Amino acid sequence: ILDVKGIDLVFIGPNDLHQSLGLKAQFWSEEPLFQENVQKIIKACKARNIPYGTLCPDAAQAKSRQAEGFTFIGLGSDTSFLLAGAGRQ
Repeated sequence: ILDVKGIDLVFIGPNDLHQSLGLKAQFWSEEPLFQENVQKIIKACKARNIPYGTLCPDAAQAKSRQAEGFTFIGLGSDTSFLLAGAGRQ
């Protein structure tokens, strides 16, 4: 996918990546298989100078991803929580 012309950023969807690896869906984990594949994606993005990001459940995890060099970070459950609190889904 990274070699397709026109790809200018990569979003690492942690739930989708876990599921595609046959693991339980979750935002992030230290599962060796998950971490190994995240590192493969990051290495490929860096080699092609493509920004990469991911989704985090809260600000604490977002800070961890920032420290790891992720370019853009979405706060998944925080947004859902705020919308639910406002009566919106």
